[in-house]
Amino acid sequence: MTSDAQTSYPRNPAGIRWTFRIAAIVFLGLLSLIPLLIVDGVADERRRYFFEAQSALGDSWGRAQSLSGPVLVVPVTMLAQPSSMSEMSEMSDMPETQNGRWRRQGKDAVLIRKHLIVLPDELQVKAQIDHEMRTRAIYEIALFSAELDIKGRFENLSERISERLENSSAEVDWDGIRLVLGISDPRAIRLALDSAAQSGAQTDQPLQWNSSSLALEPGEFDNLLGRSVQASVVVQENTRDATFNLALGLGSTESFSIGAIGGTTTYDLAGSWLHPGFGGAHSPVRRSVSEAGFTAHWQVHGLARSLPDAWFHEDQRRALSGQEMSVVFHNPVMAYTAIDRGIKYGLVFIALTFLTFFCIELTVGISLHIVQYAVVSLGLIMFYMTLLAASEHLSFILSYGLSSLLIVSLLGAYTWAMTGVKGLTGLVVAVLLMLYVTLFVLLQLEDFALLVGTLLLLVGLAALMFATRNLHRQVAS
Repeated sequence: MTSDAQTSYPRNPAGIRWTFRIAAIVFLGLLSLIPLLIVDGVADERRRYFFEAQSALGDSWGRAQSLSGPVLVVPVTMLAQPSSMSEMSEMSDMPETQNGRWRRQGKDAVLIRKHLIVLPDELQVKAQIDHEMRTRAIYEIALFSAELDIKGRFENLSERISERLENSSAEVDWDGIRLVLGISDPRAIRLALDSAAQSGAQTDQPLQWNSSSLALEPGEFDNLLGRSVQASVVVQENTRDATFNLALGLGSTESFSIGAIGGTTTYDLAGSWLHPGFGGAHSPVRRSVSEAGFTAHWQVHGLARSLPDAWFHEDQRRALSGQEMSVVFHNPVMAYTAIDRGIKYGLVFIALTFLTFFCIELTVGISLHIVQYAVVSLGLIMFYMTLLAASEHLSFILSYGLSSLLIVSLLGAYTWAMTGVKGLTGLVVAVLLMLYVTLFVLLQLEDFALLVGTLLLLVGLAALMFATRNLHRQVAS
């Protein structure tokens, strides 16, 4: 065969050079992920230090609080037959008298001690939550103080107890009845409330049961209701209705929640924090947030609490949790969270900046060295480290403005030194300012971040299309 029959392709050194150049720029952009991840790791470490400081203050002030109750715990003893041979064998080793769940009563019977949990028919809660800022190391942490006014009512109390007795041998320990309030962190209780002092009430007896003033005691039913406080209340066989009024102060951090365990539960909450989040099992029917703070109102019917009005705990292990009406104290300007979100857009911003310089190369004809692209990417990454360091001492907005101006100035001066053209330097500065303004918008408008980011990428694609529209002619020449 002759050489004419063989197909030959002309070499194009310019095309090969542009191909390798574009591949090198893309590889350099991907390589920038390594320092970005390092900065992200530093931000996570500093965030961990913040939460450790918050936890240390919470240990002495009060952690996230969750209240359940108050409920009545009614001890009941009843005669029962062992239900299985294993129970019979177990009881045969017991002494004749034994404190605990049961004790022997003759040869084939035992006295079982159970606890009847009775929920209130009405529960009304009013809470005022104020905050103060405390400094620990370099961190400023919000601590919250809640003043609570909890009112409730038990209707037809003695009848409700009698209806739950399983047999005629059951006996109610009327002297052992306790009103119990579950508190996730009882260490944070503060009884000396300003409101109580102004009214002349005895601050060491915060509970009103009918017409009696009672003091609170450490709970003895932690195995039933978790951590709790209690009071010994007077309930007799002829007691019909009973009311209670509990004034209580609590310290808290992060969140505060109350269980909707009444037949009807109303909860009015007001606070000074400007950034609350409402959650839990029940949402407020009304809420408002203003510069003065927030208010919220819940109203929950007993059918929504998924609990009976009374039950024996030993027979039905029901938890009072899962009925919460909650407020979470968000920190919207927490720099570590914002920086973590911003780093997710870091590669996009590096790509758009590289695209700007690449478009300058195509349109103006100035050739930049690959090392200069690397220096530009390091400058963009240093923005996040500068923002992280500054935000631990200044407000986030001020830190963001100073960090972006510093990096834009450095990259602008570097562009001037590379090109010596004022117009190109001004273009790079304008693009960088636009990018940082866009990033700030993305961090503030989380719900629209995807939309804004997509529009930004479309703008970059349009610029790339415009800059490369004549690339085939440039390569051919």
